[in-house]
Amino acid sequence: MRRAAVTIGRNSSQGSVDVHMGHSSFISRRHLELAFRAPHFYLRCLGKNGVFVDGAFQRRDAPALQLPPQCTLRFPSTVIKIQFTSLYRREKVNEEASSPPLRPLYPQISPLKIHIPEPDLRSLVSPLPSPTGTISGNGGKVEGKTQECAAHAGLGEKS
Repeated sequence: MRRAAVTIGRNSSQGSVDVHMGHSSFISRRHLELAFRAPHFYLRCLGKNGVFVDGAFQRRDAPALQLPPQCTLRFPSTVIKIQFTSLYRREKVNEEASSPPLRPLYPQISPLKIHIPEPDLRSLVSPLPSPTGTISGNGGKVEGKTQECAAHAGLGEKS
């Protein structure tokens, strides 16, 4: 994070967020806010569906939650997750120093890993219907009761 607070959600015609999580209707335009107040990160849930932090539900407008150094955020009714890792640490303080110097640890490493799964389009589409007048099974051969049904329906082989 390069700012004191970052907004996570989905971009829309009404505005954009700092971290766009895709176009899921289960993710609010402004769903989460991550804020840094030394030496901790805090999460505020702004989305109507809430969010899970390491499996514990955090509701909308609840008091800001102090995040552990590593945790998983998951948007309800989705498999979309954020792996959060704090890379911040305090330098060791000398007894003489009036205030401890602060610096990020490994600033070149991104503290968030975001996984947005691609939708499985096969689950959204009905299977193609069989062509009219065909019967499947046994490599296209019609046998037994199926033969009787096909003959009765006028689809069977003619003798």
